[in-house]
Amino acid sequence: MRHLLTLRYVDAVARAGSIRRAAETLAITSSALNRRILALEEDLGAPIFERLPHGVRLSTAGELL
Repeated sequence: MRHLLTLRYVDAVARAGSIRRAAETLAITSSALNRRILALEEDLGAPIFERLPHGVRLSTAGELL
């Protein structure tokens, strides 16, 4: 079940294009959301998002996920 919540978070970030905006819609802090994303990236051994100056977008690994 924990992974389903994390995948929901990934989906929200991908749709919003921003960790901060996704955190607002999910009603959690952006730092907590970012930590979950970073932990998943570490578990997978690949970045899920490309961090850009004005948001994020899915990397190739993120699209496959």
